[in-house]
Amino acid sequence: MSVKVPGKPKWKEKMNVTAEEYFNIPWYIPNVNVVMMARTMEKELGKEKAHSILRKVGRELAEEYVKKVYSGKKIESLRDFIEVSAGDNPLYDRALIMEKTEASDYKYEFRVHSCLWAKTWKELGDPDIGYLWNCCFDLVEVELVNPKLRLTRKGTLMRGAPYCDFCYTWER
Repeated sequence: MSVKVPGKPKWKEKMNVTAEEYFNIPWYIPNVNVVMMARTMEKELGKEKAHSILRKVGRELAEEYVKKVYSGKKIESLRDFIEVSAGDNPLYDRALIMEKTEASDYKYEFRVHSCLWAKTWKELGDPDIGYLWNCCFDLVEVELVNPKLRLTRKGTLMRGAPYCDFCYTWER
């Protein structure tokens, strides 16, 4: 199945960062050290236990991030969620190529055709770790923002799908 990707990746554009900013790598950036730690834990503890720990740590980091982004903001509708989440991280504009497929008061769907996270984890040879570390964030975010918000996703680039399909819904 061939999927036409809308637009070109912006991740090759130069970014001006200070040495301090460069050293302060956010947890959600793919990192070979996370892979090394994960693979060592798999050997020492078994894959199931190691992945459980990774999910737990990833969840805790995601919870901290979500609390920071949404602190003091009332999310009382799907539109509120879209507004706040769209501006939460400027890196997303450079790291994702997205195609919106539906937007209403109760349903917001889009596809991610190209993702720097998936590309990087795959280049490291560890998309399974990338899925645990990054893709599960979306579910944590939805869970914490408002109990009326839901996310369904059938596939992700990280797991070999032609695109990540996001369908956010707001329960009436």
